Amino acid sequence: MEKSNCSAVAYATNPDVISNLHEYLSMEGVSSLALLKPRGRNAVLLTFDDEALRLPLYAREDEFFRLISCLSGKLITVDHVTLKKLKFAAAHILITTSSRDFIARTCRVEINGLVFPIKITEKPWLIFPSL
Repeated sequence: MEKSNCSAVAYATNPDVISNLHEYLSMEGVSSLALLKPRGRNAVLLTFDDEALRLPLYAREDEFFRLISCLSGKLITVDHVTLKKLKFAAAHILITTSSRDFIARTCRVEINGLVFPIKITEKPWLIFPSL
């Protein structure tokens, strides 16, 4: 297995959940977890295959999504799951645009000196229940 540089340390308030952590993350849509390695009673090292998950959690804020939406239009709203950080495999934002072209691109953003690839794809069938 090739060593990944996409890792995170998770701390559990209840150490009993660590044995089922892979299953919990899978149910939340995280399919790129490659390795769970215990690091003490309440800590576990998570290693991911998917580089898209490398975007820092602190960057997943309303202002960041507003800046990303400027590439194709204007931000209308961020969906509840994305805003509350309930799932991390993707972020869903609703924008308005004057373009009739299908939106599908990859851009690179720099955050604190590190560059992250961001895939931007239009999903016209996605429904925003908050609207």
